[in-house]
Amino acid sequence: MTEVIVPYGSTEETVTLDGTVETVLAYPGDFVERISSDSIVESIEKPLGKPPLRQFLSNSKNLLVVVNDGTRRTPTAQILELISPLLEKTSFRVLIACGSHQRPRPREVTRILGKNYANLSTRVIVHDSKRTEGMVYLGRTRRGTELSINSLAIESDRILVITSVEPHYFAGFMGGRKSLVPGISSYSTIVQNHRLALHSMAKAFSLHRNPVNNDMMEIFNYLSEDKVFSIQLLQDRGGKITEVFSGDIQKTFSLLTESTRRLYGVKTGRRADILVSIVSDGELSLYESRKAIHYGILGLRKGGILIVVSPCARGLGSSHFIEPISASRTPQHLINKVHEDFQLGHQRLAKWVDALLWGEVWLVSDLPERSVTDLFLRPYHSVSAALKDAIRSKGMSSKVVFVFDGATTVPLTS
Repeated sequence: MTEVIVPYGSTEETVTLDGTVETVLAYPGDFVERISSDSIVESIEKPLGKPPLRQFLSNSKNLLVVVNDGTRRTPTAQILELISPLLEKTSFRVLIACGSHQRPRPREVTRILGKNYANLSTRVIVHDSKRTEGMVYLGRTRRGTELSINSLAIESDRILVITSVEPHYFAGFMGGRKSLVPGISSYSTIVQNHRLALHSMAKAFSLHRNPVNNDMMEIFNYLSEDKVFSIQLLQDRGGKITEVFSGDIQKTFSLLTESTRRLYGVKTGRRADILVSIVSDGELSLYESRKAIHYGILGLRKGGILIVVSPCARGLGSSHFIEPISASRTPQHLINKVHEDFQLGHQRLAKWVDALLWGEVWLVSDLPERSVTDLFLRPYHSVSAALKDAIRSKGMSSKVVFVFDGATTVPLTS
């Protein structure tokens, strides 16, 4: 017999599995030491494929600094503080790359800039993807996306991108090119690009065959990489900076994607018959827990059972996400509607349906059962009960994989 302790919010449940069941426990990446500010400065002084930042900025008359909005964990304030002596010697503006997100409130802008706010507030511009007069049309990608980006990127003689790399459920990874597309792109460009997320290869850790990523990368056909310098970071789950590369935006991004795989990926061997994805934060809503589904199916065989464990203390979450699902007759009915009339945000619905069509998705939570079944999930209130039924369905020789911290951990199968 095998006993597994499964965290559940502030409590835990011990489940027991028969010895004939192949059991794999997949824990998140090991502790990684925090890097120092000196290491960040060294990366700026010894960049990849670029002259040092001081030299890169030396002749700049119109620098654009592109930073992430508050929906990303990037420690922008820390980086700005470190490079402020260099910025003071040039004329620059700071563009907050919101993509299609809502405009950040003043308090959020203050948090993004940190101690630098007082000196930078008059230089800050918030990107507005729906302000068409502020966009410049560049051309059409091979996949038909009409590329339009903020005119400031075209008018500037240098662009400094500060961003961070993490797994992304349909673009493969955050970071790099995402600061430009969708970061400072027009709303129409973002919609067209994100529609490519309906493709089966648009998933976490997927790049080369991922149409979303490949479409984004075509920005560099129109925007010279010579004028772009990037500072890109990797953070652990607690937000500590564990690695940094500066210089060429594509080289730095590529190196950090490999590090991100090691930190956020976990080897699980062959695909599981039953995969238990455990959401470590019990205070999340179901909507906020959904990455455990997006990532979990990547370790599940076709027709398998994915059991998501999340108390969902904040309930179902976003009505814009929940209501279209519960209003649909079947998952296929929902995906048909998404294909017929794609709107921004529908990529989340499509990925939900992808999981339902790949295998069965069961949910162990505190939610009312009717609310769960309306979303085409099978409800449980006990991990043991769910596992008992799953093993009865798939057989006593099933492979069962437990993925801990499943909303941030991506299974890597062989």
